[in-house]
Amino acid sequence: MPRLVKENNELKQKVMELEHYKRRWNFKIHGLKEKVEENTRDVVVSILSKLAPQWNTLMGSVVDTVHRIGRKEEGRDRQIIIHNAFCQSMETVQKL
Repeated sequence: MPRLVKENNELKQKVMELEHYKRRWNFKIHGLKEKVEENTRDVVVSILSKLAPQWNTLMGSVVDTVHRIGRKEEGRDRQIIIHNAFCQSMETVQKL
């Protein structure tokens, strides 16, 4: 039984490390007005395409997942989380 406990703890640690590494490539956008029925991904792709025009044609495939975080509340715009498919190309955006 102690072997299983140790193995379980090691696996939990490994999962935490992998999740941390994955989150490292996420971006957050603060202060972007939230609109009714918005397509958040399209909004973000449009913004990033303007920031990095050299990636304009690829931006749709570079940006993997986009969503707002938190509950909707009147008078409050939620943050946007962007997960990127290709870390190397998003390093370029980070430098802007």
